[in-house]
Amino acid sequence: MSWLRALERHPLSDAWPDMPQDELEALVADVRDHGVRQPIALFDGRVIDGWHRLKAAIRAGLHDVETFKLEDSPEGDDPAGYVIACNGYRRHLTKTQRVAAIVAAERWREDHNNCGPTSARKIAKRAGASVSMVEQVRKRVREGHGETLRTGRETLATLRRKERAQAAKKDTIGPLTRMERLQAENARLQGRVDALEKENGRLRGELAALRGGAIE
Repeated sequence: MSWLRALERHPLSDAWPDMPQDELEALVADVRDHGVRQPIALFDGRVIDGWHRLKAAIRAGLHDVETFKLEDSPEGDDPAGYVIACNGYRRHLTKTQRVAAIVAAERWREDHNNCGPTSARKIAKRAGASVSMVEQVRKRVREGHGETLRTGRETLATLRRKERAQAAKKDTIGPLTRMERLQAENARLQGRVDALEKENGRLRGELAALRGGAIE
């Protein structure tokens, strides 16, 4: 068995959702023709960046790829920052997905570096999102929705609608206040933005595949 198959995925890499199947197929084709052009980064013996390049290499039948230990590089002191820099804008993610992934990476940093939480303003700047969205995502992550937000299975808007539906069934919800109406409308509009960004990412992925370029 190739040593490549024995490599495991680091939690910081896993903070970002898996590459869509069509994009992975395009990456496999590119790796088969050109090899893995960018070395795979390891941290603590696990793949911290390049997980999909590794999967593509295995599927393309490669038995060896270039790797390097992040600990031996200048970025080794801040693995969370390194992963965010590598993946923050590379994948075709909606803003909600990007914020949720960065929040997950920052939580790893807090747990392993024994440091305080990263400010919402800093995360918003990294994700290209608003501070309000970061605060909403953080709230949902604390409630246990981090994975579904990262993968795109749910959005802030769909979570809000589910809560409304559940409350309506229990007949416990009263007339909406003006603030609640504004929040509901904001969630609805954000859901439309997420859907448009996801469709735009899909189309960009198809265009990249047609051009024969590497996705990652």
